[in-house]
Amino acid sequence: VDALKPYPNLRELIIYQYEGSQLPRWITSPLNQLTHIRLYFCKGLTSLPPLGKLPLLETLSIDNLYELEYVGREFLGIATTTTSSCSSGTNNIIDGGFPKLKKLSFWKCPKWNKWEDITTAQEEEEEEKYSIMPCLTELIIRSCEGLTELPQRLLEKVSLSSLKELDIFFSTQLKQVYGDKEGQPWKSISRHNPQLRLRY
Repeated sequence: VDALKPYPNLRELIIYQYEGSQLPRWITSPLNQLTHIRLYFCKGLTSLPPLGKLPLLETLSIDNLYELEYVGREFLGIATTTTSSCSSGTNNIIDGGFPKLKKLSFWKCPKWNKWEDITTAQEEEEEEKYSIMPCLTELIIRSCEGLTELPQRLLEKVSLSSLKELDIFFSTQLKQVYGDKEGQPWKSISRHNPQLRLRY
């Protein structure tokens, strides 16, 4: 699976109908210049690699992963305390956490039932150092009927920065949880960003 490697300056990668259970390791190399990734109809994938390590990634689309059940913290790729921010400056905080990602979408992942949050009680102090998805403006979740909740603490950190739109389409359980603008679940992720819009 690691035998083929792309041109080192590749910016856009589309993987279609991949049958393997794991993606090649080179995809998550922080040396990659990738800015756009789309994974779709990769029916053998049950989990996602640490794509958050990619320093230039701006859009990530995950479509029709029918066997995906779990998105863990490793997806963020957080490893150390040095990385670039979404600006062109050098405000380094961590290695990973999707430093340039602007748009993240999950479509038709019917078995997906858990998106692990970023912290436990023991890690709360360390978590304050994390800058996660500081450039994210849009999160789309469509036709993910098995997902019952979003990672609250992760979204709180994202909404502190740039998140403008949360789109939940054809995901009945998420709509029931977050559709009530007066409910605690919605307030918990929008209280730091009153401009955050919910579409469903």
